[in-house]
Amino acid sequence: MKMNSRKDSTDARPRVRLRVLIVEDSEDDARLLLRELERGGYEPASERVETPEAMRRALAEGGPWDVVLSDWQMPRFSGPEALAMFRAMGSEAPFIIVSGKVGEEAAVEAMRSGARDYVMKGNLTRLCPTVERGLEEAEARRERERAEKSLKESEERFRSLVMNSSDMITVFAPDGARLYTSPSIERVLGYKPEDMVGGSAFDLVHPDDAPSVQEEFAELARTPGTGRPFEFRLRHADGSWRVFESIGANLLDDPGVGGLVFNARDVTDRKRAEEALKESEERYRRLVELSPDMIVVHGGGEVLFANTAGAELFGAASPEELIGKPVMDFVHPDYREIVRARIVQTEQKGERADLIEEKFLRLDGQAVDAEVASTPIIYRDETATLTVIRDITKRKRGEEELRRREAILQAVAFAAECFLKKTTSWEESIEEVLERLGRAAEVSRVYIFENYRDEDGERWTTQRYEWTAPGISAQIDNPLLKAFPYRAVGWDRGADTLSRGEAPHVAVQGFFPA
Repeated sequence: MKMNSRKDSTDARPRVRLRVLIVEDSEDDARLLLRELERGGYEPASERVETPEAMRRALAEGGPWDVVLSDWQMPRFSGPEALAMFRAMGSEAPFIIVSGKVGEEAAVEAMRSGARDYVMKGNLTRLCPTVERGLEEAEARRERERAEKSLKESEERFRSLVMNSSDMITVFAPDGARLYTSPSIERVLGYKPEDMVGGSAFDLVHPDDAPSVQEEFAELARTPGTGRPFEFRLRHADGSWRVFESIGANLLDDPGVGGLVFNARDVTDRKRAEEALKESEERYRRLVELSPDMIVVHGGGEVLFANTAGAELFGAASPEELIGKPVMDFVHPDYREIVRARIVQTEQKGERADLIEEKFLRLDGQAVDAEVASTPIIYRDETATLTVIRDITKRKRGEEELRRREAILQAVAFAAECFLKKTTSWEESIEEVLERLGRAAEVSRVYIFENYRDEDGERWTTQRYEWTAPGISAQIDNPLLKAFPYRAVGWDRGADTLSRGEAPHVAVQGFFPA
């Protein structure tokens, strides 16, 4: 049955809540116990039982209980039975005998069986101090059990880590004798742990590494605490050498260890990968530096990297002269919008920009024709663009010269066709012929002079026809271009060529003024 005690309303002191299971056949005696607990500063919430069935139900449904107060002898139940039933539940709460008839021998036996103490009903002043001590001891036992459980779990975790770790954990004596090695040595180096105990710390060390390892070992043995990481090589059971990274701790003063503890990790594969990466980077660097094409990395609108070919293309003394300069400073104005769009494509969308032709500007302002392809990359942890630029200026000039020659040949072919026609006079087509020749050659004037000899046989010439480009003044009426000897303008060599029946080629820098 449950009982609710009445609190003393005049007591303003804070009270300690206490869940009390009372094993007592007398309701009056139970009230006396609750009143005594209230006087002691407790605020009890209680349930009274007097049969084994009620006790089981209270333990199963009403717990957990902070304390159990039990009479020794009852008509249908007893203190020893209640104690056995309570302890079977595994509770650490104090079990206190409160009786007026228990003998000293019986009380001692009950305490041996797990009772915390006994209090005589005629002397209830001992009840609260006894309850307080019982609660403190129960809490101390719980703390101890929690600590022991935590320690056990920690030891289990440590044991599991050591047993399953890929790192080797080894304990050495100050003289270098191997006291313990973890099972991982068999997976890592191929040796059985039991075969290694008693051996030397240096028996597997590469001869070239032995002096530095011995120095690190001696330093750690002299200095308590954790040492510094170091690398060395150990011989595998198959005869190969493996690279290890190790760090030690001086635990000589720790009674649980009493040695120098080293944790060693096999980093052979990592070192090989690092060497391969280094070699790959060196090959890439040499390819970039020796590439005949310009390779430039830019990001944030600035040049971040350029190879030697890039410096030469833009007229810089060295690649460093280009670093940090705005990218658009090197782009021809006609192509800046195109380049801006391609930068957005690579740096913001992460897409490759296909090969196109662009114009760039050298540091001296000279324009350069180039083929350009770009791709997004990560450079120094930032998004950037890698651009490959090939100078095609000479090729473009060659293509332009070829186009010009082709146009001239077509114009000459047209002239020949017109001049050789027998059905019409060639003079009817002269204006069109001269215009085609002028436009094909990309010149401002085209003349036709008529040659003849005077009475003395000297070669003379006179202008007969002329074509001029738009905006160019005509010279057809210039009297100075009418009837003048070859020698007057220095065309004697041309005259010799004509006399041999060959076509002369003359470069004229200045002509007669209009």
